[in-house]
Amino acid sequence: MELQDSKAIVIVVPVSSSGILTRLGAEFRELYPDLKTAYAHACRSGYVDPGQCWFWQAPDDTILCMLGIKKEFDDIPCVGDVFEALHRLAGWQKEFGLSMALPPVGCGTGELSWIHDVKPFILSQFNMDLTTLCFKMDPQGL
Repeated sequence: MELQDSKAIVIVVPVSSSGILTRLGAEFRELYPDLKTAYAHACRSGYVDPGQCWFWQAPDDTILCMLGIKKEFDDIPCVGDVFEALHRLAGWQKEFGLSMALPPVGCGTGELSWIHDVKPFILSQFNMDLTTLCFKMDPQGL
């Protein structure tokens, strides 16, 4: 399932804090042109540091969670930053009870293992009744 096709209230987009959107973030920038300016401002203001969650509501009421997982666009995120960001996001989900669509965070350029690192952490932290795991690629390939 594509993130954009999810029925979740919150769509999670892993990003760097550099102000340069990741490939996935750029897809949402195409859908929501105002995102680029808002994201760059949030980065300059320190809201998108690794381990942080920054929320942005699109004009169509879609809520994007820009999940800070690395400092620079071309950095490889460390597992600690990815897990800290996911832990914060899971706490937010528990507090507000909103559904979320999650991609395989840190498993693209992040080089983390979906099977051994990220999936077990997500399953242990998130309410899976409110969480949809979304893949652009075959999850077997992760």
